[in-house]
Amino acid sequence: MDSVSWNSLVVMALVGAFGATVVLFVLFVHFGRRYGARHRERFERGVGARMREAFLFIEPSRVFALQHVLTASAALLAWWLTGAWMTVIAVAFAAALLPRWL
Repeated sequence: MDSVSWNSLVVMALVGAFGATVVLFVLFVHFGRRYGARHRERFERGVGARMREAFLFIEPSRVFALQHVLTASAALLAWWLTGAWMTVIAVAFAAALLPRWL
C-alpha cells in the first residue's frame, strides 16, 4: 500500500471514530437527562415522605444536591489519598449507594 491510500484510510477511520463518539455522546446526554429527571423526582418524593414522617422539614432538593456533593467529595478525597482510579470509582459507587442502605 502506498502512503497516499494509507493516509486516506487513517483519516477515514479517525473521522468515523469521531462521528461515532459524537453520536454516543449525544445519546448519552439525551438519555441521561431523561433518567436524571426521573431519578430526581423519585428521590425527592421518597426522601420527602420519609423526612416528613421523621418531622424533618428540609427541602428534598437540598438533600439531593448534598448527596451528590458528598459523593464527589469522597471520590476526590480517595483520589487524593490513593491516586488509584479504581479506588476512586469504588468509593464513588459506595458513597452514592450508602444512603439507600442506611
